[in-house]
Amino acid sequence: MVPGPAFHGRDELAPRAGELVGVDAEDLDSQLLEAVCAIDGGSQRYLPIPGQDSHADSTPCQNASTLQITTRGGGMNRLVRFVASVSILAVAACAQPPAAPTAPPDTRAADEATILAAVEEWSAAAQAKDADEFVSFYADDAVLMLEDAPDLAGAESIREGVSAMMQDPAFDLSFQAEDVVVARAGDLAYETGSYSLTLSDAAQNPVTDTGRYVVVWEKQADGAWKVVLDVPVSEPAGPIAME
Repeated sequence: MVPGPAFHGRDELAPRAGELVGVDAEDLDSQLLEAVCAIDGGSQRYLPIPGQDSHADSTPCQNASTLQITTRGGGMNRLVRFVASVSILAVAACAQPPAAPTAPPDTRAADEATILAAVEEWSAAAQAKDADEFVSFYADDAVLMLEDAPDLAGAESIREGVSAMMQDPAFDLSFQAEDVVVARAGDLAYETGSYSLTLSDAAQNPVTDTGRYVVVWEKQADGAWKVVLDVPVSEPAGPIAME
């Protein structure tokens, strides 16, 4: 709050107040003008008026509208009404509790549908061996974590790796989402599902790998959902030995 100008005594206060209401400063009662709403240690009250009944010295600021003041002269009445109105408005503004923050709208159902539709288009791009379209579903800083190979960090690295795989005549990639969970905040989501990937081995024989995957989606500044983390995990060739 920006503090107002300080007034010191009738000689300075009365002329300035008189200018506000268009009355002679001599008609102003300097004692009444000293009735102010003060804050003292967290409690709000009226300061006592010199020469007046001190009944108002503990009147809460919230009850400012009940303070009755009788003055002489129309100009003085206008001044009192003006000061009282400003005081009541200021006190009402200060007394109002801060508004509770509004929760963002729940868009989880719509976001889930959007991601599921994107997964279908993403898988179709893989079937069509369209590397550019396939990589368009990744964010610029996305990471693709492949087994037995270095991570592909960034959309360009993913593009190079995927383009190389798609050059294989045996390349065949398909995947289906099984579950999509969107955060209540509507900014992150994860998807789980299954995939099938066929590539040529060293002897140029097609080999199919099946497994499951986890994909993390993030909503971008423009509202579009992009993949930020893609982790396929191959199914074990046989039973897992438990130690």
